[in-house]
Amino acid sequence: MRTQILIILLFFSGAASAQDSLKTIISNDVCNCIDHLKKITEDSLSSCFQNAIQKSKEAFIVPGKSNYTDSSYYKASEKLRQEIFESVFLQMVQTCTSYFVFMDTLRHAQLKEFDKDSLKREINKISESDPKKWKKDFYTERGIMYFEMADMENALADFNNAIKSDPNAQESIYFKAWIFELKGNYEDSYKLYNQLAVLTNKSQYKIMAAVVKRKKDGL
Repeated sequence: MRTQILIILLFFSGAASAQDSLKTIISNDVCNCIDHLKKITEDSLSSCFQNAIQKSKEAFIVPGKSNYTDSSYYKASEKLRQEIFESVFLQMVQTCTSYFVFMDTLRHAQLKEFDKDSLKREINKISESDPKKWKKDFYTERGIMYFEMADMENALADFNNAIKSDPNAQESIYFKAWIFELKGNYEDSYKLYNQLAVLTNKSQYKIMAAVVKRKKDGL
């Protein structure tokens, strides 16, 4: 067991520079691919990414398979793959303008699809409930509806109340960060996205933090 752990440690420490080089190669390949697309979609982005991965598939193989059990080898391989994927996406936000613009506009386009009259009726309906029973979930749910109506003032008030009730209210923190981003308050938006990234360790929040950082830096 000690030998296996040592092999893992030596591999990951010795592979750091190789991974940096690999993620740059993959980032450049994906960026070049999407730059030649007439329109970037989630499917076409995935296709470009898979093609780039295929060219470098050997780099995703953890050496010394005989020193692992099947399950530990799978976990080590999956860990390496996820680390490289995440690093590539984060690097592309900073280095590939096409990808940055796509990731930035992907969420915003959805805001135009909501029926505001229906949302208003639903807000009026749930607001008739007893205010003494309004907790985190209520404020988050209503805040999201206000957000979808583009009523950012009321949305922000509800998200603040949800966060007051639970400082780790992830949905409310996310939408509050998004409101700050829409208002051009990139500093506070970045802090909140980064808070979510630390809290959850989810790649999506790390990417959003990277997008806002690029806006904040004026790149």
